[in-house]
Amino acid sequence: TATAYYVFSPELRAGGSINYAFVQGVTDGQGRSSGVGPGAFLDWSPNRRTTVRASWSDQFYGSSSSLMFAHSRERWTFGLNY
Repeated sequence: TATAYYVFSPELRAGGSINYAFVQGVTDGQGRSSGVGPGAFLDWSPNRRTTVRASWSDQFYGSSSSLMFAHSRERWTFGLNY
């Protein structure tokens, strides 16, 4: 994976990537077992207690994505991951 990102502010960062994947023993309809695909991500922390992260990539074997939210207080942390 090769990644480049831009820092818009101390709270916000976004970027893109080029992802190479190789799957031994699995081929597509054209007989290939590897490929290159794009990706993107976003990191946002509006304050020191809250973070939101999202990512997406189109791999050789299919797309993958994730979304994460976390918020911390003095005695607890709440988080969601997809």
